[in-house]
Order: sequence, then structure tokens, then C-alpha cells
Amino acid sequence: MVNRPFVTVGGLIFAPDGDIFLVRSKKWKDLYSLPGGKVEWGETCLEAFKREVFEETGLKICKIKFEMVQESIFSEEFWDKGHFVMNDFVAELDPSSSKDKVLLNDEAYEYLWIKPEQALKLPLHKACRLLIERYLTQQKPFNRWGFIGFKNHKVFCKIGIYPQEKAQEQTLYFDVKAKINFNKCSTSDCIKDTLDYTKLAHVCTMIAKRDSYQLLETLSCAILDYLFSQFDVQWVHLRIKKPGAISSANFALVEIEQERSC
Repeated sequence: MVNRPFVTVGGLIFAPDGDIFLVRSKKWKDLYSLPGGKVEWGETCLEAFKREVFEETGLKICKIKFEMVQESIFSEEFWDKGHFVMNDFVAELDPSSSKDKVLLNDEAYEYLWIKPEQALKLPLHKACRLLIERYLTQQKPFNRWGFIGFKNHKVFCKIGIYPQEKAQEQTLYFDVKAKINFNKCSTSDCIKDTLDYTKLAHVCTMIAKRDSYQLLETLSCAILDYLFSQFDVQWVHLRIKKPGAISSANFALVEIEQERSC
């Protein structure tokens, strides 16, 4: 009988939070590896990958993409002398499955969900490490820009050029729209990783009450200076409205925007 290489499949499975799935087994001498196995007769590699993942973990996967081919020839990391042509994929955890509903079969004794960058610090078998490294180097950085703000934030303060305006508080309305990066808060779901709009409103109130400004223009610039010095904002649009300033209009206003320079 002629010995021939085995065609195998395996790959990275990503959870919605960006973690990847690793298993630990005796066949890879206790190194962390990826779910997968041999392609059966009459089966496509993609079909084999879905089947092997489900058999070994009980997980369903979706959005499967082919990534690369590797060869493992008589690897000392494998328990037996073997030659494998390894078809590697990248997939996402299907919405019908969840990270805490893993059912390992007898091929592995441990599993782990971990960020791919952190996985590289673990004892991985060579092909697993190469796939993770390739995936990470191919990822193009992206930014999710979003806007946070409010309209008609009401503040009582002293502002104006006339004596009566300097003596008695008047009403101002603030509209603020700030552009920030949503990357971090989109995964953490934590208020500290975004721009708290209550703090944004507090800044407008604090600065308006802190000094007796004559001009709305000066007040608006003072607010922008503070926002760009204290918060990680990329762009801010500010409108301040002053009711009763002109008898023939509902309000007078100033409008200003500023973008952070590179």
C-alpha cells in the first residue's frame, strides 16, 4: 500500500466579541490547536470543516472563508508520524451557538476562548500559530466613527455687552455634536470608553457660568478649547442660541465647528 498525505481542514472560529476558539489535545502533545480533521470521501473541504467543528465542539459556524494551505510533514509536535495537507479557514460563530455551550468530544480535553493577539503567548502548534499570525497581519485597521451630542441644553448664565445682561442671568440653549471613535466602546459596552453626553452638557454649563462673557463667540471658543483638551474628540460642532436678543427673531445664535489637527 502506498502512503499518501491526508487532506485535512481546520481554522479560526471568531465569537462576536473577537475571541477565537482553541482546543488542547494529546494528539498535538498538549499544545493548543484548532478544531478540524480529515476530509471524507465525496466531501468538500468547506463541508468537512463545518462537520469537524460540530463533531468536536458542538458549535455551528457561519461566514466561512478560505484562508490558506499549509503542510505538516512528520511534525514532532504530532503524536504520530503523519503528512497532512491542511486547508485552513476563518469562520464566525453561528448565532444559534454560544461561547458557553461547547461540547468537546474525546479528541480534546480543554478549550479556550481568547483574543488572537493573546493566543500567540500560549504554547501553540506551528500551523496554528502561523494561521493566527497570518490573519493578524492581513487585518486592515479600521475606525468606526460616530457622533454623540444633544440639542437645546438649557443654561442660565450672565452674558452680554449691556449692563442689564451682566447683572441678570439669561437663558442660553446649546446644541453639541461631537465625533468620536466607537471602536473601543462597541466591544466593551462601557461608558468609560465613550464620550458621556452628560459630561458634555456639564462642560457647557460649567464654562458658561464660570465667567461673565460678553460675546457668544468667546464662550463658544472657550467650550471648544476645553473639549479638545479634556476629551478624545475628533470634531465638534457647537451652536449657542440666545432667546430675546433680537426683538424680531426667536433667538440670536453663533455656530462654530472645529476638527482636531493630525
